[in-house]
Amino acid sequence: MKDIAAGAAARAIATKSPPWTVGGIRPWVARLTMCASADYFRRQLKDKGHVDRTFDVVNWADRRAPGPTGARALTSS
Repeated sequence: MKDIAAGAAARAIATKSPPWTVGGIRPWVARLTMCASADYFRRQLKDKGHVDRTFDVVNWADRRAPGPTGARALTSS
């Protein structure tokens, strides 16, 4: 949410033609927010292409997780 809000605020600051009337502010802000959220999700899709889906996450987490301690150590033995 913070990224989308920051994107909308940046668009509002950089605009060359803000709304002329008070009644136009709400739709203008809604449009800025929709455009910022669309840009955010487009960037996310582009980053998804760099994810290695063949990597075994469970095996990696098991090797790096600390051993059980306290009550868990007693019940897992």
